Order: sequence, then C-alpha cells, then structure tokens
Amino acid sequence: MTEYQRQKLAEKSDVYSFGVVLIELLFARPAVLRSVKNEDYGKVNLADRALNCYQMGTLEQNIDPFLQGKINPECFKTFTGIAKKCLADKEATDLVWGKYCETWSWHGGRS
Repeated sequence: MTEYQRQKLAEKSDVYSFGVVLIELLFARPAVLRSVKNEDYGKVNLADRALNCYQMGTLEQNIDPFLQGKINPECFKTFTGIAKKCLADKEATDLVWGKYCETWSWHGGRS
C-alpha cells in the first residue's frame, strides 16, 4: 500500500499524486470511485483500476469516451507510461522528474 493510500504523505508522495492526477484527467473521474462498490473497501481506487486496465491492455477502451480515438497514439503511450511509472510503488521512489519532464515537453507540441 502506498503512502497516498495510507494518507501518510512525504516528498515521494508527490510522484504518486502526479500519477493520480494524470489518471483522473484520462478517465475524467475522481481518484476514489464511490459509486463503484468493492467488497473489501466499499469504494474503488481509480489508480488501481487504471493499472489493472493497463496490464490487461484495455486502458484505451476505459478512458473518458470524449477522449477515445482523439489522442495521438504516441502521446497516449507516453502519457500512460508516465502515469504508470508514477503509480508503481518501487519506481515512484526512484523516479527522476527531469527525465519525465523532458519526455513530456518533447511530445507536447505534437498533435
């Protein structure tokens, strides 16, 4: 369980939080889905749902319908790759912001 999920935040939590914001933008939903019930917790974490979709190869089919088919495939791959790395427990602690900011700006001007 991440610091974000435990609500005990530290500097490294910023990386995870950034990933959550990216997923919120992509799905057009809040970080915690209260309308979707989970037997164990009574609510579903959007980041966990997104990671599951990513692993199953169904992420693009589950994003905001308004965005489906409108995102450049290379930009989508970069965007989701950054989000995935931010949300991964081990990788998030080692994430180098500069590298991903460069990647982000490189794709920023593409349509």
